[in-house]
Amino acid sequence: ACAPTRPASRTLPPPPPAILPSSAIPPLTHRNQAFCSAATAATILNALGNAGVRAPVDAMYAPHAYFTQRSVFESACVRAVPTHLGDGTRVSAGFVAAHGATLDEWAAYLECFASVSHAHAQSDGSDASEPSGSVEAFRAALTRPDAIVGVNFHRPEIGELGGGHMSPVAAYDEATDTALV
Repeated sequence: ACAPTRPASRTLPPPPPAILPSSAIPPLTHRNQAFCSAATAATILNALGNAGVRAPVDAMYAPHAYFTQRSVFESACVRAVPTHLGDGTRVSAGFVAAHGATLDEWAAYLECFASVSHAHAQSDGSDASEPSGSVEAFRAALTRPDAIVGVNFHRPEIGELGGGHMSPVAAYDEATDTALV
């Protein structure tokens, strides 16, 4: 689930020279702390409008087509995605509000709207100078002008309070290996 954070205690490098053009859509604010996956999905899907992903017309923005957290959860395909509970529970706004979403659940419900490629990279606290294949795939995707990347991370690993959080990556600076989320 997403939780409030405190400001990072380190000095951040100057902003990267360019923001990925496909993520120029402003991010959505979460409807609640657990909806970071839905807000990230809607933000990415809206950015994919330039790639032919058709948005529904949500009553909030009618007559304009625009993905919202509500429209993501109203999809019959999303409501058919199984959850990690393994007891027949399906993804819904109520489920995500109570449990958040795993990376696999998020990728599965995002796949209802667009082709998704995802990789897992997990930090075990060891030396980060030996990147895994997943980390290399992440870095490669961030340097592609047509890629839109969403990440799920554990806030304490970057010096923040809270638990897990999902966010679109707005920019990446290769020189400092830093992502803006």
